[in-house]
Amino acid sequence: MFSQYVINAEETTSDYEYVVLAMRRWYMSLPKYAKEHHASDADPHFLSMMHTLRQNADSAEMLFSKLPEVFERDNQFGAALVADIGDAKEFYDSCLDTLKGRLIQQTKDIFAVEASKSGK
Repeated sequence: MFSQYVINAEETTSDYEYVVLAMRRWYMSLPKYAKEHHASDADPHFLSMMHTLRQNADSAEMLFSKLPEVFERDNQFGAALVADIGDAKEFYDSCLDTLKGRLIQQTKDIFAVEASKSGK
């Protein structure tokens, strides 16, 4: 899921550290709008995950304690947690495109209303 953010030299550091470093690199690569996105369409768990990624926690603690706690997974790292993290990643990766789509639609709606007012 975060493989494009893994640096091969880090894979030898520890079993978990390179994964957390890749997750943090992904977070840092996000546009400012996505990093600061706090709108009502954001799942509260996703917001908590972003807050957790900003913390300087130990990699094992991050993966096996903090992230399961964020997603209410009873301190279990498993397929359900991985899916939750994937959903959050997908949400933030598409955040800017979603905003652009909304702005385009709102602009179209404004012009459609103006056109109907003028009889065109």
